[in-house]
Amino acid sequence: MRVRFVVLSLVIGCGLPAPALAGPIAFNVSVATQQTPGTPPPGLLELAFDTQGNLQLAPGGSVELGFARFGLPGGPQALAGYASATLFRVEVSVTDAASGRSGTLRVDGQAVDRWDHREWDGRWTNPYHNIEVGEYWLREPFFAAATLGGHEYLLRVDTTEDGAAAVFSLTVSNPEPTSLLLGAIALVPLGLRALRQRLTRVRAHDPRRGV
Repeated sequence: MRVRFVVLSLVIGCGLPAPALAGPIAFNVSVATQQTPGTPPPGLLELAFDTQGNLQLAPGGSVELGFARFGLPGGPQALAGYASATLFRVEVSVTDAASGRSGTLRVDGQAVDRWDHREWDGRWTNPYHNIEVGEYWLREPFFAAATLGGHEYLLRVDTTEDGAAAVFSLTVSNPEPTSLLLGAIALVPLGLRALRQRLTRVRAHDPRRGV
């Protein structure tokens, strides 16, 4: 029992990241975007991210990084009904200041514009003009997460009610104590194995055994 207690203490004390302080969490954010317009062009897609650089947030705090906005369609550009889309990607690179560890949170989506041509009266309708990210049809936010240096970074994307825009926000928090405990328990067998091997080597060279 004493050996197991010692190993568990070592795992909890040394095998896990140091507990995060209650003060502000410092980090750096940079955002890269790219888009590939469809044919015919579905309309202007604006990807604007002004909140970048060195930032600080209290644990559990959130900051809005920027948005994607789908401009009004320019009108039908074909002789028959069609749907066209601009594919886009947003990559949010985060560097945790305390540990120096980095990670990238990636979002893929598309801006879709659809036109229908009514044969009976020759009129055009534009029934669909929306940004699609994640489970758009369920009206649920999209999430991407990374744990860096004992801090959890969560990127959230919410589309607006009309579907023509999406807001990107970043939340940073400390890991839950339960997660730390589970991580320690998972490392216990490895610690026990290493300690047993060490004790075996020590006993094998014990001078009292005449070796």
